[in-house]
Order: sequence, then structure tokens, then C-alpha cells
Amino acid sequence: MYSTISFFSIKKKEDELARINQKQIERFAAKVRSIDTSRAKLNFYSYHKDNQEVVESDKYPPLNAPGVINFFFAVTMQNYGFWIGDIGGYVEPLVKEIDGKVLKGSDLLSVLSMKVYREKGPEFFDPQNLAKLSFLDFCAWFPENAGFQDLTIRHQMAVDYGKFMSRFTDSPVESLVSFANSQKRPLSFFLRQTKNLPGYDKDELAKKNLLLAMILSNRPERFLRVNSEEKWNPIVDYHLMRVALRLGLVDLYPAEDRLIASRGYVMPSVEKAIRQKVFDAVGRVIDLSGKPMSEIDFLMWSARRYCPEMTKPNCSKCVLSEVCPKKDWLFQPVFRTTNY
Repeated sequence: MYSTISFFSIKKKEDELARINQKQIERFAAKVRSIDTSRAKLNFYSYHKDNQEVVESDKYPPLNAPGVINFFFAVTMQNYGFWIGDIGGYVEPLVKEIDGKVLKGSDLLSVLSMKVYREKGPEFFDPQNLAKLSFLDFCAWFPENAGFQDLTIRHQMAVDYGKFMSRFTDSPVESLVSFANSQKRPLSFFLRQTKNLPGYDKDELAKKNLLLAMILSNRPERFLRVNSEEKWNPIVDYHLMRVALRLGLVDLYPAEDRLIASRGYVMPSVEKAIRQKVFDAVGRVIDLSGKPMSEIDFLMWSARRYCPEMTKPNCSKCVLSEVCPKKDWLFQPVFRTTNY
């Protein structure tokens, strides 16, 4: 049974769709300052549990393994759109069981990617291989029964990226990272250069570019050596937007509030306005809290465990509960894009 399509068609200015709640941002930033977030950082290799390091070998390549940078460039390009929709809007998150483990979103992408890394070899992710990758071989990476609704788009993105990068040196990805490290501002240079790459070139807020930079910077090998004085912008995906709206960092006007709560599709102008306001709001949180972007990102990204898409939030478990207005009827803008 399809729900009613909920496109919002009345033209409004950005400030008539959503507005930043400065008072709530200040409350939230004060709370963040009081939390020890020093270990709140993903390193895309392992995590700590009970003071023990747990290596996530099913999701990420080993340390100093061959083709690791190529792996992350190719995989991060595909880090978007982990949800199922129908003609009326959002239906459910993308979930798949693999080897007895229920996987969702980016975890599913990582496990599928490591599976092909092990079975086909690290050279699978070389630009030269992706440039000539058949759809059949692509489906060894993204199986047709995995639930992704846009396999042809994803395949073409991988091929276009491979063809573009193959025009350069034999090791174009490693060369790009190495050259970035030789610059005075490696992060700024890296972000500018990746904006030219197919799969990374459409997003004004550069979500995938920033995520890739964070991965390469946070990995234990420190592939990308970012200067401490360089500014990191927020990585705004749909999880961050949902959490930011429920936290009240950005307020919606009544019509937009109802639209977002309905989980129907929104027009590009609505998506752009809300996402930009969340970007600005989280940027203010970073500035006011004095915490680095990676720690704020991890804190808000982790909040999705207690404030999920489909089930009732478990506010008592959430460290942010005391400063949260608990607008749990709100969702993220439902909008199909390859940007996030």
C-alpha cells in the first residue's frame, strides 16, 4: 500500500523553511563541553570495549595492507542512500543479514566491501580495474539481493571514477594523498582535489569528501596528515539531520514540521535549506564547545543508537537526554541523492 506523495511545492526562502535555535545550540554545546569525548573518535580499524581493542577485521583492511587507500576511496564514494523508499517516501532503513549478522547502512557497505577485498584481492578497488568493471563483476561487490535500489547508478559511478583516475599516474590515489601531505594545508588541498572526482563532485557540503579525509586521517597509519590548525566542517548526512532536528538545534516552521514528520519526499529547496541550517548549527556547536569536529560527529552519530529511525527512542540511555527537547516525531528530509 503506497502512501500519499508529500512533495512540498510552495516556494519559500531558506529562512522561511528552517531557522537556527541559538539558545538550544548554546545549551547543547555546554553539555558537550562537560562530556569526556577524548575517545569518541572512529579510527576505521578497531574500537575499544572493556579497555580491550577489538579489531573490526570484517569491516576494514588490516594495518599497512596493500591497496588500503584505494579501498577507502572506492568504498566511501558509495557511502550514501542506505534506505528503502517507495512512490510515497521513506519505508525503512536498508538492512541485510550476512553470515548470521544483521547489518545496516554503512556497516553493511563495509562488510560487503571487505568480502570482495578478501575474495577478489585488493586490486579490485584499483581505479584501473574499476574503469572496466562489468555490471556482473560489480554485483560481486553489491549483490543484487542486498537491497540496494540503485545498482546501475552505483555501478556507473564506480566506472566513471575509475576512468577519471586512470588518466593519471599508475598510482593516482596514493599520489593525490602524498601530494596533499606535502602542502601547507593538506586538508584544504585534499578537499579541493577530491571535488573533481566522479562520485565526490556534486555535493556543496562535501559530505563524502570530508568523511574520506577523516578516515585517512584517523586510521592508525595516518595516511592523510592534517595540520592541527586546519578547520574541519561538519559531515552532514541524514542521521545527523535527524538528530539535530530532534535536539532542536534547528527549528522548522509548522508546514515543514508536518512534512518532515510525514516521511514523504521533499523538494530540493526544502532539503537544501534544512541541510544547510544543520551544517551551520553544528558548526556553531563545534566553535562553542571547543571540541573537534570528529568528536562532535561521533557523539551525534552515536546518538542514533538511542534515537533510531523506526522505533521509539530510548532517552534514558542517551547522554544528551537532559538537554534534548525530545522532538522524536521529526525525521530527516526524505530526498534521493548520491551525496549522503
